Amino acid sequence: YKSINGAIVFIQSLIFKDIKKNDIKKILIYRVGTLGDNITAMPSIYNIIENYSNSQIDLLYSSGGNDALSIDKLIEKSYFSEIINYNDHSKKDLIKLLKSKKYSLIIELPSNLSTFFKNLRNMFYFRFFVGIKSGFGWKVSTIILFKRMQDKCIVFDNEIDRLQNILKDNDLKINNTNFILKRLNNEGQLYEKHNIYGDNNIAITVGAKRKQNQWPIEYFQKVVYFILERGCTIYIIGGKEDIETSSKLKINEKLINLCGRLTPIESSSILKKCKLLITNDTGVMHLAYAVDVPIIA
Repeated sequence: YKSINGAIVFIQSLIFKDIKKNDIKKILIYRVGTLGDNITAMPSIYNIIENYSNSQIDLLYSSGGNDALSIDKLIEKSYFSEIINYNDHSKKDLIKLLKSKKYSLIIELPSNLSTFFKNLRNMFYFRFFVGIKSGFGWKVSTIILFKRMQDKCIVFDNEIDRLQNILKDNDLKINNTNFILKRLNNEGQLYEKHNIYGDNNIAITVGAKRKQNQWPIEYFQKVVYFILERGCTIYIIGGKEDIETSSKLKINEKLINLCGRLTPIESSSILKKCKLLITNDTGVMHLAYAVDVPIIA
């Protein structure tokens, strides 16, 4: 890791220039990913905004083809001058658009799976194609080889801390872990629509993108029986892709299936009314953390 990231820092120092904070007028933040990636990046994005409070800040993102989970649907837009989805533009038009903005600084918040060559490619793209003269953030956090040895010998940071540490390495002050999620204006109507009252509610999420992240539905059923016997109401939170799995649970008036019926922000509002989320390792887990709901994952 040290040798690879040392090479990245060396190349970065060759092609990008240092710039005084007072001279930074316009900043571009670059982050890719879906729901969990976007939420875990929010504290770092907020701290960038805090560190450069006198600069104009734009956000460039890709949702990975899932527009329902894209960051522009999740994040409070008032912090930014513009939020740009690079999938909405051809490669040529995107370069033209970004060049016209005349950014002083590019800050990338890289994926934890970003390789040396992806980091290198992005550095050269922003420096030589877009023409941004100052930038940082590029780092390799995962090496594909020797996975078992890494698991035995390395304690990896969680994604929030990993991104915050990248900022610290570049002399930014980390003052807050603030999730700048949008607020739903009509939360009361949402609660009324789904008959959510009181605080004796528990949420569960039964789906997950990867099979190895899926707890058997039979185990969830046993947990559901246990909770219902104690007089709680259960709300199943998830996307359209979770409808089939969640339908295997035996539904009654105290077990309400909301899979595929809510936007991510509506899901976060429902979670606020729950005293616990029981979930697989999936995007809803990150939503619950962002709105300070206790989690068993």
